Amino acid sequence: MKICEVCKEIIVISFFFLLCVGTLKAQPARNQYIPDGGVDSAGISKENITKAYSSAYLHPFNRFLYTSAVMFSSSLAGHFYLYLRTTDQDWGSKISWKHIEQSFTMWPQREEDHWTFNYMVHPYMGSLTYLASRNRGGKILPSLGLSALNSAMYEYFVASSIQRPSINDMIITPLGGMLLGEGIFFVKGIMLKDRYLTFAEKVLMLAIDPYECLRFGFKFSKILLQNNY
Repeated sequence: MKICEVCKEIIVISFFFLLCVGTLKAQPARNQYIPDGGVDSAGISKENITKAYSSAYLHPFNRFLYTSAVMFSSSLAGHFYLYLRTTDQDWGSKISWKHIEQSFTMWPQREEDHWTFNYMVHPYMGSLTYLASRNRGGKILPSLGLSALNSAMYEYFVASSIQRPSINDMIITPLGGMLLGEGIFFVKGIMLKDRYLTFAEKVLMLAIDPYECLRFGFKFSKILLQNNY
């Protein structure tokens, strides 16, 4: 028996709800000196920059909540995509709360998914939670820790509804996410440094850090205003 239409709607609504929860706070802006009443090279007033900076930084626990919202929403979206893509499986019989309970009573397994899934999709998903922390003032190691914690939460509370938690995913996701995420963070710093984005840079930003674009309603001028590079 396939998942009913109501369940589909619940998944979609949950996805967008978690997106909203995960985008309640702004990221810190670069604290630069501008004379009173002055504007920077991009024409942004000192008053606007000060407002953005003062409401920006997220404390560690709030960063954890934000990264968790990013993880759960992106993983639900990914699983919903798999459900739509694979019509030859009975997902209704595979997904079970009992599987989640059993995952805490056995050792994680080493699963053998396709290499593109293990070494491309998982690092990209890890980079989303890593960047969610880095974008809000987190340093490299704390952001790696949050990414690892979120990876474990995903394996034990989301993926375990279908299969046993994967030990290699819990290693590859945060480490690959850190390497990819830090590279993205560096590239973003170069693009945002002059407070101007070309059309190609906007498209690239949307691809490499979609949650940050979503956070600001795809208004790139706000990203420029509140960047912390």
